[in-house]
Amino acid sequence: MQDAAHDRALDGLRGVSATVVVVGHAFAGVFGQLYPAWALLAGWCARVAVIVFFVLSGYVILLSVRRMIDAGGFSTRQFAINRMARIYPPFFLSLALVWFIAILAAQGFLLPKSGFPVLEVMLGPFVFLRDAVFLFGNGTPAQMINGPIWSLRLEVACYILTALCVAALGQSGMMRIVPLVLAFAFAVAVLLRLEGAWLGFLAFSAGGAAALRPQVAGYLPAAGIAGATLAAAALAFYLTGATGGKFEPHWSYVLFQLFAIGLALSLIVRSGAGLRYGQPTFARLHRLADGSYTLFITHYPVMICVAALWVEPAGFGGRLLLFVVLVAAAFGFALPAARLFEQQKRFRAWLDRLLPRRAQPLTGARS
Repeated sequence: MQDAAHDRALDGLRGVSATVVVVGHAFAGVFGQLYPAWALLAGWCARVAVIVFFVLSGYVILLSVRRMIDAGGFSTRQFAINRMARIYPPFFLSLALVWFIAILAAQGFLLPKSGFPVLEVMLGPFVFLRDAVFLFGNGTPAQMINGPIWSLRLEVACYILTALCVAALGQSGMMRIVPLVLAFAFAVAVLLRLEGAWLGFLAFSAGGAAALRPQVAGYLPAAGIAGATLAAAALAFYLTGATGGKFEPHWSYVLFQLFAIGLALSLIVRSGAGLRYGQPTFARLHRLADGSYTLFITHYPVMICVAALWVEPAGFGGRLLLFVVLVAAAFGFALPAARLFEQQKRFRAWLDRLLPRRAQPLTGARS
């Protein structure tokens, strides 16, 4: 019962994070020209939400690995199927939206026809899959329309590293060296090719460490870390020049993100006495997570379509109405779509039949 309540709390936190990302992107897109400093602040809030996503992902993934081991052993095949069933259906839906926008752009409906690389955008899905196999390239054309997929590529890299490290733990003696060397080489390649990858790895690893050692992470004071995060954010906002509507790289911004990782940890971990403060509140919001992943990965192209078809807003009132419509459209598309594209049991069963296996059929472990 306690595990179920904790899982609902994590779902609620995931849903809140996705909502913050959508609201932040909508605000920056609508009010960015009028209020550049506030738009940057909204972008920072979205950035913190993405960090929370990575910490949550590391926590949930390692928690599921621990439960898998407790239930009879870690299966690399089952782990891969669980991750593929979670990631790729909503991702392919988002790519369908990208293709739709590219087709409309080619006809001159949404974006300026001249200079828009329609062919490159149409090939974006294949570039993404190529990057996933060949140690991740420097970006995909689809990111021109759906920027948030940058985090997906890094998340897939974290999954691969997790599988290699856990596989190494299951070996004995010198046999551990091979997967560990592969993990190290893969991590170095990703760090060199993906900008900001080290922070995502750190956030994911911190969440995983909290899942394996919750009694240690349970000592993190949520209120104190929240105050430190706000103080670091205010300092970084001033030192990076964001108060004037611009941004210059500065070490204070990295410090702010590190505190954000600690804040995310303090919100998700359990102590030995049960749920930590704040998690019952998140548990009541768990329905927000029903389509959180689909919402995160599809809201950008949906909002582009709506904004392109919307009449040019006049004044603050018109922009406010467009902002509300964009957020409503993102949720209105994602929540129904998630009922089809986040059916992980169905996709796991299909992948289980598709992929060759040596062991017993997949049991459908929680992802």
